[in-house]
Amino acid sequence: MDGIFPDRQTGTKDDRIQYLARHGTVPLSRQHIVGNYVLISNENNGSDGEAFVEDFKARKLGPVVGVPSWGGLVGILNGQTTVDNGKVEQSNNAFYNAEGKWLVENHGADPDILIDNDPQSVMAGKDPQLEKAIETAMQKIKDHPFTFPPVPQYRKP
Repeated sequence: MDGIFPDRQTGTKDDRIQYLARHGTVPLSRQHIVGNYVLISNENNGSDGEAFVEDFKARKLGPVVGVPSWGGLVGILNGQTTVDNGKVEQSNNAFYNAEGKWLVENHGADPDILIDNDPQSVMAGKDPQLEKAIETAMQKIKDHPFTFPPVPQYRKP
């Protein structure tokens, strides 16, 4: 395997992270995160998906491609109905990082590489965010090749 794309374009707390790899999927754990990663995130990513982006960035696992996420990670309790029966929501809680910087709420998790899936590209069947993520990953693979060590023989009881 040469690279992994964790896709957080529509992240919510109830969905599962999709690991798209060139040669299938691999299970990951906090203790065994190695390799070349590029994360994709967009405006539809919210809640735990935004926490995932911030954790990914804090661990310096790789670049994030896309646009800022939704911006409502912690809690929305003050929804107000508008005259046209829409709804305006604002966060009522927030959190900050180890450097004392406010994160996510009312802004979103910022990507390292800002690129939008503009309507014209989407209507033409293109995905500029995915294309940029692949380009970025291929460059990372070229600059920092990685291979997993061979699986050792299992011990006999």
